[in-house]
Amino acid sequence: MPLSPLRPLVSAALLAAFVPVTGSAQALTPAPAAAAASSRPEEVVQLSPFEVSAESDRGYQPTAVLQGGRGRIDLADVAGQVAVFTKEFLEDIGATTADEAFLFSTSTQTYYDFVAGTDDNRPGTRATPTEATNSRGLGALDRTRNFFRTSIEPDSYNTERLSLVSGANAVQFGLGGAAGTAESTSARANLSRNRQRMQLRADSYGTQRGVLDVSQVLLKHRLAFRAIGLRENKEYFLRPGYEEGRRGFLNTTYQPFKNTTVRVEGEYFFRKDNRSATPMTRDNGYMPWLLNPLVYENRAATAPAAGRPPAPRFTLVDGTVRNYSFSTKQNLFVWPQNSVPTFSGLQDVRNTVLISLGDNTGGGSVQSFRPPGYPWNVNPMGFSRYAQRLTRNLQATVEQRFGRHTALEVGGSWEVYRNQTSQLFAHNGYDMLVDINKYLPDGATPNPLYGRPFVESNNAPGQGNWSDYYFKQLRATLA
Repeated sequence: MPLSPLRPLVSAALLAAFVPVTGSAQALTPAPAAAAASSRPEEVVQLSPFEVSAESDRGYQPTAVLQGGRGRIDLADVAGQVAVFTKEFLEDIGATTADEAFLFSTSTQTYYDFVAGTDDNRPGTRATPTEATNSRGLGALDRTRNFFRTSIEPDSYNTERLSLVSGANAVQFGLGGAAGTAESTSARANLSRNRQRMQLRADSYGTQRGVLDVSQVLLKHRLAFRAIGLRENKEYFLRPGYEEGRRGFLNTTYQPFKNTTVRVEGEYFFRKDNRSATPMTRDNGYMPWLLNPLVYENRAATAPAAGRPPAPRFTLVDGTVRNYSFSTKQNLFVWPQNSVPTFSGLQDVRNTVLISLGDNTGGGSVQSFRPPGYPWNVNPMGFSRYAQRLTRNLQATVEQRFGRHTALEVGGSWEVYRNQTSQLFAHNGYDMLVDINKYLPDGATPNPLYGRPFVESNNAPGQGNWSDYYFKQLRATLA
């Protein structure tokens, strides 16, 4: 784009030279200095057509974006729906991730609100991180950083701004889907001044977060680097639940010639977590059992079905009648191992009874549990849901200017991503049940778990996932 010299200092100098003339003769003394100032060459500020710096923003108000086309363009000239989250805005709302920032956007669902009322429909977001944000109901947003596709979740520790473009945006380097694109701009080293910053953060749940940011000039206006480290231990209202993150970022900027800029940056990302599911545990017989304790005198698993007592029934608080049915499982894996010698490992549990789960549970049973029911602040899955991610990313770009109106950028990105997830409770609703069997499966040993409530996943097995991704991208842009 055309670049214009900055003239405010020259205008101020000329004004200072002429205004004193109307005062007194003594005011003419500084005139030679003003004339000397006006004779100095004017400083020209060159703006990169491939970069939008945070210095160009006015608080919450951005002035330009890159998503409008293949280069820097004024936001007023973009016809599409664009939401820009500046650095100052992110700091004021306390957002550290894109999911938290996009809660302030329109037509966007994030990991925190893209859920259903009866089950946790987000297992895919744990296996494929780019599926965590949905826009306009059209699917997942394409995630990019510096216009390279990435699996790394943006974080404020090394992000200058976030931009959200809703709708198709295939114009940007041939990328973009119907849902839109979430673009993050990484932090850059400053070639003119040093900067150090340390940030500590905590909340009432026990979260601890620390960021160390160092930008150091090695050769003024030539070479500088910026190193940022993040250590975060996040806790949640539902316990046990945690998220541990370790991230490191390094950016090097080198300007060997006036019109040539080389940038190389890399990031290490590691996270492990045990996030709680969103559905609350629902009563499926425990509360009625407290009012009317039932006991079923089960026979031995190998005993014939003839002559065994009938399965009992019970009524929920909304009047729904539920049935117990006989278990037909010949092989039940008991986990974790317990101290009862006759009930560990694989068990034959025929002739025991269990609740017949179905879709007829009334709304009256899905309610706030109060003691002695299941408490709100306890994670029903315990430590059975686990995820671990490891990502390494490297980016490099070379920008070359040809005169005042033409520039070329050549760049590449390399990224390796590994994800491991496991969850024994899957993602369906959770039911609070009670064991009413009088004996263990041998039909003779008293059941030490009689009358003890337990939580069970509703008709869904556990899940696990191991995935590896490899991204290699090259691009060349002429503006």
